[in-house]
Amino acid sequence: MKLVSLLLALWMQIPATAPANAPIIDDVQVRGNRKQQNSSNSLKYVIQSKKGDRVNSAMIARDVRALYGREQFDDIWVEAEDTTPGHVILVFNVSEKPAIRNVDYKGLSTLQVSDVLKALSEKKATLSQGTPYDETRIQKARMIIKALLAEKGRQKAEVDVATEKVPPNSILVTFNVTEGPKVKIDKIEFDAVAQRFIGIRMRLQEEAGVRADERPHPGQRAGRAGCVIERSSRKRNPASGGREPPESARKSGVQTQGVHAPRSPDHWRAARATFQAAARRVRLCCQWA
Repeated sequence: MKLVSLLLALWMQIPATAPANAPIIDDVQVRGNRKQQNSSNSLKYVIQSKKGDRVNSAMIARDVRALYGREQFDDIWVEAEDTTPGHVILVFNVSEKPAIRNVDYKGLSTLQVSDVLKALSEKKATLSQGTPYDETRIQKARMIIKALLAEKGRQKAEVDVATEKVPPNSILVTFNVTEGPKVKIDKIEFDAVAQRFIGIRMRLQEEAGVRADERPHPGQRAGRAGCVIERSSRKRNPASGGREPPESARKSGVQTQGVHAPRSPDHWRAARATFQAAARRVRLCCQWA
């Protein structure tokens, strides 16, 4: 019996074509497969090594990668059993991943199980009965549950995963959740950059005469940076040689000098970059305690 090496380092050295003196394959067999979805016929469909071909290690390496790609097996190894001189039976031995028998969620009070299932489905991390046990998917589901709890104020929640094997080849999965206390914001502190951002925004609002998020009324149009400029229906003041100030400015006693002076594009690009950087700093300062 000959064991075919599957090490990647050796794959790089194997020729693409089989040697002329390589043994001939009398049969291709799959052993160790028990699940219905892993029937021998379905697995042989992805195996390119065929009866009558000469043993080609490069082709066997490709077949092993294709079988692993089905995400159904923990281990795969290949053997060549001698039959007659110059002839072998190629055997693909597979070790199937255990199937998930059941998934249970314990310790949830802030969240409903339906909320968890919906989030897992949206993040493509669904854990359903009969699917192969995948440690990577389990850890992804664990992090999704923690993120859901964090959104509900349970920043210190702990999620542990317990597994129990069930013969012949199944496994029970249990998520044990300890939600912990609900975290509340005690104090928000702003650094120098954040304070500068807030100060600039307040000055812009004062110059505009309206809140930055307030829409202009039908008799106005919005200018740059939220500034509101009244339409050109204002009367001219012959004494000053220009337009009269807006009615709102005359009533409030604000001294105006017509329309705001235009700013250069570079000024607005720099201001926007400053706002964005400061906003990121503000968000960092507002993290949960």
